[in-house]
Amino acid sequence: MFRNIIGYVPQQVNILNKSFKENVAWGIPVNEIDDHGVKKVLEAAQMLEHVMNFKEGINAQAISEQNGLSQGQKQRIAIARALYRDPEILIFDEATSSLDVKVEKEITDMLTNFNKNKTIIAIAHRLSTIKNADRIAVINEGELAELGSHDELMQIPYGKYKALYEMQFQKQAVPV
Repeated sequence: MFRNIIGYVPQQVNILNKSFKENVAWGIPVNEIDDHGVKKVLEAAQMLEHVMNFKEGINAQAISEQNGLSQGQKQRIAIARALYRDPEILIFDEATSSLDVKVEKEITDMLTNFNKNKTIIAIAHRLSTIKNADRIAVINEGELAELGSHDELMQIPYGKYKALYEMQFQKQAVPV
């Protein structure tokens, strides 16, 4: 029951020794898998182009000697897997930690537009992943330290979120 209403993307992803299609539609009998739906969510997860480079396309084996998947590609398959069942709630637990900044932004933008009527819970240390969230909960030593939007949290003098945000983005600044 929960499988149909909750989509979960962990940081460490398990990929089955099956086709990309079966990996995305994990647990659904092969003859019931919607190929168009699989392609749609692979595209949303920025993975369709890679998969379609294989002669067999979505029917290619996800794990093979010729197809060494990176951790980021595995995470994108897991994102497609979570989207495939069109759940009401999506939980992303460091789900973009192995993606480069460009792909992470594309997936974050897609989630913002793709799932207007969904509840998305994102657990992340990379604050760019959660910056556009409606509500951000800052947990410190197991306790709720701050709660608000990015703009609200940035207004808290000496706030934990503000300090983390400035520290992360100060590291990314390029000296002139």
